[in-house]
Amino acid sequence: MSVRRNILIFILLILCFILVAAVGYEVSWGKYTVDDLKNLLADKVGIKLSDIFVFFALLTFIPFVLKVINRWSGLALFSKKSRSQRFVYFAQVPSSGKSRIITYTALEMLLYLCFSYAFFSLSEDAFVPGVLTVIMCIEQLLFLLVNYNRFGVGLTNNGAVVLTREMYTIPYDHLVSIEKDFNELFFNYPRNKNVKIPLVYMETNEIKRFISTIRERNTNLNLFISDNLTKQDA
Repeated sequence: MSVRRNILIFILLILCFILVAAVGYEVSWGKYTVDDLKNLLADKVGIKLSDIFVFFALLTFIPFVLKVINRWSGLALFSKKSRSQRFVYFAQVPSSGKSRIITYTALEMLLYLCFSYAFFSLSEDAFVPGVLTVIMCIEQLLFLLVNYNRFGVGLTNNGAVVLTREMYTIPYDHLVSIEKDFNELFFNYPRNKNVKIPLVYMETNEIKRFISTIRERNTNLNLFISDNLTKQDA
C-alpha cells in the first residue's frame, strides 16, 4: 500500500509539472496559446488556471496525508519505553540499513525540491503545489531526524512491526511460510500475497533470534520456514 501511495504522489506531481512547464514555456496547441486557455477557463468554465493547480495539489495532499499518518504512527510505538512493554523481540536497524534509509530519503527530498523549484520558477499560478512540495520535503527531513534511533524490526504477540522509511505490520494470522531469497525475507500468505523485509535492515545474527521468537510464539501455527533459515540462520 505504501508503495502505491508513493507512486500515486509522483504521478500527480509529474502531471502537474507537465502542465506547469506548458504554461511556463508558453506552449501552444495549434493556434491556441496559454493565454487562450486562461481566457477559455475564465469565460466558459469560470475558473482560473491557478485553481487547476490547487486541484492537483489537493489530489496529491490526500495520499501524502495518509502516508504521514502511517509513518508517524510508529513514533510512540517504537520509543524506548514502549518497545520494552509491547515487543517480545526488537532489534534496531544496523548502520548499513540506516545508510540506505538516508540515501533514499535524500533522493526523495531532492525530487521534491526539484518539483518545488520548477513550480515556483515557471508559473506564479503554481504557488500552492510549490508550497506543498516544500512541506513534503520538510516532512521527510523531520521524519529522518526524529526516528533515526527508532528504526527497527519488532515482534508483538500479533505479528512483526517494521519501521524504516515507512511503518508496516506483518500479522501472524493466515501466515503460511517464511522464506529467505537473495537479500530479502518473505512472509507468504494465501493467494500468492507476500510481505518482505529487506535483510539490510537486520543484522545477520539477529535473523536467528527473530525466527526463533516467531516459532516460540506460534507453536500452534502450521508454519513452513525455508531450509536456508532453519539450517543456516536459525
